[in-house]
Amino acid sequence: LRVDREEVHRLAPEIEGALLARVDAELEGADIVLISDVTKAVMTPTLLRTLIEAARGRGIPVIVDPRPDRDFSVYRGATAITPNRYETELATGIELSDTLAWEAAGARLVRELEMEACLITLDRDGMHLSANNQRGATIRTEPVSVTDVTGVGDVVLSTFGFFVAAKFGFSTAARLANLAAGIEVSRLGADVISREDLY
Repeated sequence: LRVDREEVHRLAPEIEGALLARVDAELEGADIVLISDVTKAVMTPTLLRTLIEAARGRGIPVIVDPRPDRDFSVYRGATAITPNRYETELATGIELSDTLAWEAAGARLVRELEMEACLITLDRDGMHLSANNQRGATIRTEPVSVTDVTGVGDVVLSTFGFFVAAKFGFSTAARLANLAAGIEVSRLGADVISREDLY
């Protein structure tokens, strides 16, 4: 049983200012920026815009795991986005009932948000990758006994991001992220996926 009790407050202006002041220094030597936006008030629109623009200005890819919201415009210009089924339906208004819907929603997010790729996670149906100038690809998942879904979104973001940073390309990165997600849900709690796990 998991019970969360929390109060989310606006980020204090002085804290936001301190974070904004660190963006350039933190990007020094970075290969990629991964943003996990979990609605805890830290990723303000100003911080998101500054981070995305500064990273892209340096040629650093930015991949976002978005918050559940009807408006994803705060992520415009990032390299890629990894929404789940619910988040995608909320942002696009498209019911993700079949492959045609997955492709329509992914292509719409890529186009409207001026991104290079969208990797929609579809739980039991695997994932769907939409990328600029490429036909969409559905990555089916191997049936597994689901033990716990804790941390699976972070595993998808980090695995996809790692292989994009290593220049494996979106398709290979998505397939490896799908594999890692299947391993993660078969384990209890947030567990580390090792290199050996992916072999």
